[in-house]
Amino acid sequence: MREFLIVRHGIALNRLIAAEQHVRDERRELIEKGRQRMQQIARGLRHTIDSPQVILTSPLLRAAQTADILAQAFGQVPVHETDALAPGALPEQLLAQSLGYRDGGVIALVGHEPGLSEWVGWLLTGSPRSLMVLKKGGACLVDFPDHGRAGEGVLRWHMAPRQMRMLAKC
Repeated sequence: MREFLIVRHGIALNRLIAAEQHVRDERRELIEKGRQRMQQIARGLRHTIDSPQVILTSPLLRAAQTADILAQAFGQVPVHETDALAPGALPEQLLAQSLGYRDGGVIALVGHEPGLSEWVGWLLTGSPRSLMVLKKGGACLVDFPDHGRAGEGVLRWHMAPRQMRMLAKC
């Protein structure tokens, strides 16, 4: 059994402002408020789960920055970029890559909506449909059999960013 920690990236530069500044979507970065909140969220997660063995992230800048914040909070966990977490990727790609790591333990995944919630729906039901919405900085934990198939996952918890920030104060 392994656990997937699924995290949506933190608050990034607004899409409209980025367009006005001629910043491409893949180069939108976390704003200061987004960085600060992700640091609090990461501290809350550290009180909630074991350290991940690896953090996989979308290649988009805001997700990579979020993954780096998580890695620092958990003590320099290795971070690997993957196109399997980029918007529009197929769920089978991400599952195949994720199951390539050693059995057991937590694998953290940092990406974007609606892809992340659709991936969670696919793990839980076998159909890539959104059963929840992950707010920016939101997360969930899914148990998944090491040699499982889509539809065999179990949702352990789903938290809003505010809940995780409150855990950081404990």
